[in-house]
Amino acid sequence: MAVSEQRIDSVSGIPLGGIGAGSVEIRDDGLFHEWQIVNLGQWSPESPLPACDSAYPAGSDITPEGLVFALRTEQAGGDVRVRWLALREQLLDLYNLPWLKCVQGIRFRGEFPVARLEYLDDTLPVQVSAEVFAPFVPHDPRASATPGFYVRFSVKSLAPARVQVSLLGVIANPIPSSKRIHTVSQDGDATLLTLGADDIAEDSPLAGSITFGVKGGSHSYLTGAYARERRSFDTYGGRGPYGQTSLSYLKEFRAAGKLTNLTPLRALDLEAVRAGEGELTTGQAKRLLEMLLEQSFFYHKYERIRRCDPDLVEGEEQLFVFLKDAAKEADIRSDWLAPEAWRHAVLCATTEVGPQEEVVVLFTVGWFFPNHISANGQNIGHVYQHWFQDSAEVCRRLVAQHDELRQRTLDFADTLFDTTLDYMLADSVSAQLSTLVKTSWWSKEGDFGVWEGLGCCGLHTTDISYDGSFSIAVLFPELQLRQMQMTANFQLANGLVPHMFSPDLTHTDDQFDRVDLNPQFVLLVARDHLWTGDRKYLAGMWQPVVRAIESMRQLDSDGDGLPDTGCRKQTYDSWHLSGCPSYIASLWLAALKAGAWLAQELGEQSHLQQWQEWYTKGVANFEQLWNGEYYVLWKEMESSGRVDECCMSDQLDGDWFVGLLGWEPVLPRDRIAQALRSIFRYNYSSETGLRNATYPPGRKPGLSTFENVNAEATWTGIEYAIASMCIDQGLVTEGIEIARNVYDRYLRAGRVWDHTECGSHYYRAMSSWALLLSLSGCRIDATKSKLTFAPALEQPLFRVPFVTTTAWGSYQQARATTGNSAHLHCKGGQEAMRTLVLGLPFHPDRTVVTRNGETISCRLEPDGPRTRIEFDETVIIHAGDQLVIMEG
Repeated sequence: MAVSEQRIDSVSGIPLGGIGAGSVEIRDDGLFHEWQIVNLGQWSPESPLPACDSAYPAGSDITPEGLVFALRTEQAGGDVRVRWLALREQLLDLYNLPWLKCVQGIRFRGEFPVARLEYLDDTLPVQVSAEVFAPFVPHDPRASATPGFYVRFSVKSLAPARVQVSLLGVIANPIPSSKRIHTVSQDGDATLLTLGADDIAEDSPLAGSITFGVKGGSHSYLTGAYARERRSFDTYGGRGPYGQTSLSYLKEFRAAGKLTNLTPLRALDLEAVRAGEGELTTGQAKRLLEMLLEQSFFYHKYERIRRCDPDLVEGEEQLFVFLKDAAKEADIRSDWLAPEAWRHAVLCATTEVGPQEEVVVLFTVGWFFPNHISANGQNIGHVYQHWFQDSAEVCRRLVAQHDELRQRTLDFADTLFDTTLDYMLADSVSAQLSTLVKTSWWSKEGDFGVWEGLGCCGLHTTDISYDGSFSIAVLFPELQLRQMQMTANFQLANGLVPHMFSPDLTHTDDQFDRVDLNPQFVLLVARDHLWTGDRKYLAGMWQPVVRAIESMRQLDSDGDGLPDTGCRKQTYDSWHLSGCPSYIASLWLAALKAGAWLAQELGEQSHLQQWQEWYTKGVANFEQLWNGEYYVLWKEMESSGRVDECCMSDQLDGDWFVGLLGWEPVLPRDRIAQALRSIFRYNYSSETGLRNATYPPGRKPGLSTFENVNAEATWTGIEYAIASMCIDQGLVTEGIEIARNVYDRYLRAGRVWDHTECGSHYYRAMSSWALLLSLSGCRIDATKSKLTFAPALEQPLFRVPFVTTTAWGSYQQARATTGNSAHLHCKGGQEAMRTLVLGLPFHPDRTVVTRNGETISCRLEPDGPRTRIEFDETVIIHAGDQLVIMEG
């Protein structure tokens, strides 16, 4: 008997597409899932479907087999092997095409933004692998918003003699239509097939096209084919003159390693085919035959007859016999030959590979569907309309820029994982970047937002951006600034900021009463200014900040510097709070701290003084929430004195954010550490993960919190935040344990790249970027041209990626008895520094600082375990530069 080891199917993969451009997802079965490129379906659920498309509620009925690849090898002596480069039983036809098998297995390595697939089959004379990715380049949002992707195959010979290799790709037209149009074009040494439709209104979400391209080897193609031909299309047989057989372009692929180039523009007109049973002139009959032979099904049927006996297709009499048979075929196989079933296009690349040689064949997929229409009927479009005219241009650009975009994308992907951190941590940071591609909108006017969950709730939800936008702020700062400016534009006159944008990027919901939104807004503005140093942005956001703080002040009814009224509704929307909640009070104090810093930046002395006074008073009174182990869930400070002693994981949310900015904490460090230890003790278990809240033994529960759905839940965005906060506060083991538990839980569920909360691909989980900030101790202050690295792990050799709003690369430090060292390698962009703080001691008299080997004038100021380096002049490191600090 066969013995197998079964594991859960992966239900997530690497998204392929551009920021705000839609996506497709490559998974470990080698197939392409969740085609969300045509402005409909889960990615754009509010778009109204035209009545004619009501049968397609997802906007497209492309299955995971909508793009699939096959390999053919031929060795001397006619040894031919054909394999699907995918694992899917539905691709097989064991009755008629028993030689067409799937590979034995696929080794899949997904490291966003790149998926690497190794196809396993010990019966093949070659090794085949694929690199699948869409351009994703830090600080280059235009390249990163390309509506398309690459599938780059590498084939290496294992045979002692030359092997003919053919790679075939089959793609489905995503437009539900009975009038699809497919065309072929050449772009240098690349062949492009463009798939569209001519019965779609110009303003429909479905208006547009998709282009499939190939470069490498010699090319053959079918611009259009019927879906049934990908397996076997059985002719009707019966009493017909030619018997019954099964036809498929894959038979020709197997026999010749290439296709006969056929270029039908559209599907057959079945009424015209049925005319073959009637009275036709010889001229009409010949024209009908020409039309039939444009289509691969009838071409291969005709060729089968000709190969068997040429006399059966030669002459006028046989012409009419064939046409009558075709008419019968059109009647009996009308469903298989229906215009709706004509949807595939096929590309084939053929080459040879010598012993131990390796060849590369590049496929590209690009799309262009400009009409992104909101539920309000507004066509918000896509930003990519400014850069491309159609899908063919997308593919041409992908081909032309392949070397550059591949290098830049892979450099970033490899840097994320070129680290001494545990692989689990590197993958946790990287994996959630997939949400930025999967769930974002970027309109033609430049408005930007990320769905709270894929197609769920709304876009740029303020309380979710608070947790999830750290990576956006450094990778694509202009997008983060745009989100915040959009929020400010919809602030109410009373200072309340909007909860989220819905159903599009020009309208908000009406949940302005969530009390965590205003302080989160202030903190986000402060972070964005601190990290970019953008004075124009700060000037434009200053009055919204003032209004937000003044509005929040109204929640302090007793003047003790803390909010104590109206705190019921917040991000935990099914969990209502009372009195003065520690979660809200922590945010409020952190926002006052941030507001005071912003006021100081602008020289706004009156606001600075007032907010500092409120801050000082609030910090002192916050101690009333302490119960000896942690800060209680809430307390009525001046009335009944009622208290809820639930232990909330998010009780010090403000200090989490403040810590990531590199500022001194709001509350005493020993209190923060003790509270975190209690949170870990009471709310974390290896079987459950970190729950949002629990009642410790002996603490009386309150009904609104006891077994509340939000309180009992594990939200990975909060788990990552608390994990990073633990690491920042010296509880490194506990923080890594929380992060490891999240990773293991989602790995077991097959959802490494798809975390769930309120909807899938949840934005809050992008807070995993905070793990990188905490583990590396990277702190950014662009206002002072200051950069800090103070790693939390005391390893002899520590290497970690870094990203600021202007540069990215790798930081490495080493501890040695002969002298410490540090290397800052810039791989993209540029970074200007006046001050560099390192988490290692360096002796000033024995340390040299160089840039690309040239000594830089500076002074070193030891500060305990840290060293502060002040440069005499601003030092700029560009891509490729290395800054080295070496103690001799």
